[in-house]
Amino acid sequence: MGRSLAVTGVLLGVCGMALSASPVLAEDSPDAQVWKQEISDMKGRLGTLEDRLAKSEASSAGAEEGNAVLQLPSGLHGINMSGFVDTTFAYNLNEPQTNVNSLRVFDTRSNGFMINNVQLAIEKPVDASSPVGFKTELMFGTDAEVVGSVTGGLGVTTNEIELQEGYVEYLAPVGNGLDLRVGKFATMHGAEVIESKDNWNISRSFLFGFAIPFTHTGFRAMYPWTEQLSTTVGVSNGWDLVDDTNKAKTVELNVVATPVDGVMLSSTYMFGAEQAFNNDNQRHLIDIVLGVQPIENLE
Repeated sequence: MGRSLAVTGVLLGVCGMALSASPVLAEDSPDAQVWKQEISDMKGRLGTLEDRLAKSEASSAGAEEGNAVLQLPSGLHGINMSGFVDTTFAYNLNEPQTNVNSLRVFDTRSNGFMINNVQLAIEKPVDASSPVGFKTELMFGTDAEVVGSVTGGLGVTTNEIELQEGYVEYLAPVGNGLDLRVGKFATMHGAEVIESKDNWNISRSFLFGFAIPFTHTGFRAMYPWTEQLSTTVGVSNGWDLVDDTNKAKTVELNVVATPVDGVMLSSTYMFGAEQAFNNDNQRHLIDIVLGVQPIENLE
């Protein structure tokens, strides 16, 4: 506010000097009219300047003294950035000579430290006021070797870097909001997820590791019919594929119901030709997950 008072004082001083230096003129003389117009213009400029200073001070309100305030371009407002580091030490009581845990998918290394997942996610969520968004989720570490796409992606499955998710999103103004996504997504199958921090155990189950896909590249449409029921329909290149290996596509269907508080039922069905260069051999997968939260503080 000190700057605005200083600028105001300077401009008023200029006006005062101009008035004191001017000769006494008849009110209706041409020179008097010119002076009145110039004073009016200066008042208008002064008002504009004060408005700009007020907006600048309001935008930095709440900032601590001495801290810089970063103003993002208007097109970047609403973008979220997050990440985490997941590292573990695993010890196998059987002490295998190869230091490899048998029948494990993620926690494969014994008697040593592992950088499982260093993840960076950048996302712009969608809502009715901002219907266009996106999400990118990069992962680095041994988990990336497991979920890495068989074809395409950032490299072969032995690389410790992978684009787990990357899609654009549009919330169409249809009914309760039709959520449309195109790109690469995590699977809807399974009771567990890729990030070990969001599971009960860091070592995933046999079903999650061996029975279901991890990611899909294609198109999804999700619609919430009510607060208790939503459905998703998708078409993708297949299981863990960025580049398709045949001409057929895989279809996925998902229904999520929460009939009562604390109970969730999810059913996912997927079918499609999953063998390379074979468009006819269909693979079917159905997955049913029942989640029950018996008490409020237990998830």
